[in-house]
Amino acid sequence: LSQKLSNLFPSSSRGDADSLTKVFFVNSGSEANDLALRLARAYNKKQQNNLHLQKGKQPKQCIITIDHAYHGHTLATLDVSPYKHHHGTEITECPAYVKRIPYPDMYRGEHSNCKDETEATEQYSAYGEDACQE
Repeated sequence: LSQKLSNLFPSSSRGDADSLTKVFFVNSGSEANDLALRLARAYNKKQQNNLHLQKGKQPKQCIITIDHAYHGHTLATLDVSPYKHHHGTEITECPAYVKRIPYPDMYRGEHSNCKDETEATEQYSAYGEDACQE
């Protein structure tokens, strides 16, 4: 089954170098997001260790999330679900390593006064770029 699923992706069926080689089966979106966070942290830790050894720099961790987003109810996903920081009882503050950016809403959002989609896209994209630089 996993081979059939991975073959659905174009690069896998062509045998490209960036082909999908792993498939993880999970029971829910919460588990999928939790797994994605764990995989990203594992990959990032490996990259940071390599960078730290090469240049002596201190590695940092950062996750960018959209404000009011929901990612699930596991402990890891609660940290990156800002809606819980505003309305929840178990987590009242956003962890320092989580950077929240506004939801890109052209009709009711912070940049609803933009003249067109291109201008709004540039405005909202700047939040993501700024979060990456922090």
